[in-house]
Amino acid sequence: MRLISATIENFKGIEALSLVLDPSLNIVIGDNGSGKTAILEAFTIAVGSLLVGMKNVPTRTIKKSDVRFTMFQEYAYPVTIAAEAEVLGQRISWSRSKNSQRGGTTTKEAQSIIELGKKLDRQVRNGEQINLPLISFFSTSRLFVEAKSKQSFPQQEVGKELGSRYRGYRTSLDVRSNFRHFLKWFEAKELSTIQRRKQDEGLEQVRSAIVNNLPGCKHLFFDFDPDTNRGLTIELEDGRSLPFDYLSDGMRNFVAMMADIAHRCVTLNPHLEDRALRETQGIVLIDELDLHLHPSWQKAVITGLRETFPAIQFIISTHSPYLIQEAGDGQLIHLNNCDVTEISGADQLSLEDVAEFKQGVADPQMSHKKKALYEAAEDYLQTIRKDGKADERKKALLASKLRPFSSNPAIDALLELEKLNRAEK
Repeated sequence: MRLISATIENFKGIEALSLVLDPSLNIVIGDNGSGKTAILEAFTIAVGSLLVGMKNVPTRTIKKSDVRFTMFQEYAYPVTIAAEAEVLGQRISWSRSKNSQRGGTTTKEAQSIIELGKKLDRQVRNGEQINLPLISFFSTSRLFVEAKSKQSFPQQEVGKELGSRYRGYRTSLDVRSNFRHFLKWFEAKELSTIQRRKQDEGLEQVRSAIVNNLPGCKHLFFDFDPDTNRGLTIELEDGRSLPFDYLSDGMRNFVAMMADIAHRCVTLNPHLEDRALRETQGIVLIDELDLHLHPSWQKAVITGLRETFPAIQFIISTHSPYLIQEAGDGQLIHLNNCDVTEISGADQLSLEDVAEFKQGVADPQMSHKKKALYEAAEDYLQTIRKDGKADERKKALLASKLRPFSSNPAIDALLELEKLNRAEK
C-alpha cells in the first residue's frame, strides 16, 4: 500500500491543498503553523479508510475539531480528503467527507478502498496467508507516558489476549501512546521462549530492529528477576544495563517507535516469519521525527528506518536540517501558510544551504550575537569615518549598541584604534 497523491479541503488550517507523493520517503517541512501536522492527520483518515472494511477494527474519522474555521468565525464545509493509492496491486481513488456539523464521515465515495478492506477481512478470517499492510501514525504526543507506569502486567491479562492478526491495527492511528501493548507482547514472548525452550522468530526480529539501530545497544531483554523487577531492559556495550524508564526521552522515543513498527509487522504478517520486517508494505506517518533526538541520531534515523523496513512508505515532518538533508529529488515537500510551495530535494546541499535555502534562515553561518556585533561595529565605524559629520547623539546611540560586546577585547581595541587614527588625521 502506497499513497500516490492526495487533496485536502477545509481540514484544520488547510483551505485547499494537493500534492504528489514519493513511493518511499516524503519529508514535510515548513514554519510552525504551516500545516505539517494537519497533513499527516488528514492522511490518517485517508489511509484508515481501508480499516473501515474490516470488522471490529477502529479507524479515524473527521471530527468537529478538524473543520477549518474561517476568518468570518464560521465553520467551512464540506471537509474533504481525497486520495489515490496503490493497494493490493490495484491503483484506486477514493474520498471521505464531512458535510455538516451533525453529519458523520461519509463512506459512499470510499467504496473502492472499503471493498478491498472487506476482501482482506474475509481472507484473514478464512485463514489465508495474505499480507496485511501496516498503517501507523506517531504524533508529537508520543512520549510514551504509558511506558513509565509499572511494566509488569498480570499474566491473566496477557493470557486473555487473542492471537488475532488485527492486533497490529489496534490504536495504530491513535495520537496517544500505545507502547503498553508492545510491553505486554514482549514480556509474554520472552516468557514463552523460556517455557518452550525455543526461539521465537517474531520476537528476535523485533529485538534485532532495536539493537541494530540504537547506538551503543548490545541486547534488549525483559528482566524477570524478583530482586530487581526492572522490566524492559537495555544492555549497553559499555557493560551497563538500564531499565527502559531510565533512558532519556530521545532514547525512549526511538526505542518505542522502532519497537512499535516492528511489533506491528510481525503481528500483522506472522506467516512471513523472518521476512516480516523486510516484506511488510504500508504507510507510516511520523510527526516531528527529530523529537528529542541528538543530531548524531538525526543523521542516521531515516537510513535506519528505511533499511529496517524497506517496503514501507514513510511520510514524516521535521524541523531538523539533518533529516531534511536526507531527502532526494521529489521527496521534500515545502509548506507555507498551509499550501505546497515546492517539492524538491536536499541531499546535495550542505547543512548551511539547507537552513538558508530550504528553511529560510538568514546567515545560518553566524550566531545571532555575532551577526548583531558585525552590524553594530559596521555602523559605528562608518559613522566615525565621516569626519565628525554625525552628531554626538547618533554616535552615542551606536556606542550603546556595541556596549553588550564590551567584553570582547579585540573589538574594544579595534574601535579605539580607529578613533585614534581619525583624531590624528
